Amino acid sequence: MSKNIGYCNTSTGLPPSSARLPTFPSIETQNPGNEAPPAYTPGPGSCTGASQTALTSSSDSDPYSFLKSFDTIFLVDDSGSMAGHSWRETQEALETITPICTAHDEDGIDIYFLNHPDSSLYKKITSPSTIIEIFQTVRPGGATPTGQ
Repeated sequence: MSKNIGYCNTSTGLPPSSARLPTFPSIETQNPGNEAPPAYTPGPGSCTGASQTALTSSSDSDPYSFLKSFDTIFLVDDSGSMAGHSWRETQEALETITPICTAHDEDGIDIYFLNHPDSSLYKKITSPSTIIEIFQTVRPGGATPTGQ
């Protein structure tokens, strides 16, 4: 089963495509020269044919049917920059999409926070009211620990 992971940080108000990417100095590779990389051969567990179609198409009556292929997990930024409006906006977004996700994911959604120490407790969530309880318990604070 694939993992569908959402990352919520609404503090910038910018879509991910407009974010600036850092530049890094080039790193010497272990394959010097102009040698071509090895040919790709799909392994036994690779997604092919009908299973690929199931992931990319949805039925006419249910545009979210593709979610049945995933175990839905959300990774939420709970750093200090999320306090206030951004925190409420993230909560409201999760409240809104939880019923859509759980209609297609029988065991519910899982939520992990970047900083909250008990993040692993928020699993198998099936109700928007549980989202409200979680966001009243977890409070934004600390740094954004990405890239560590």
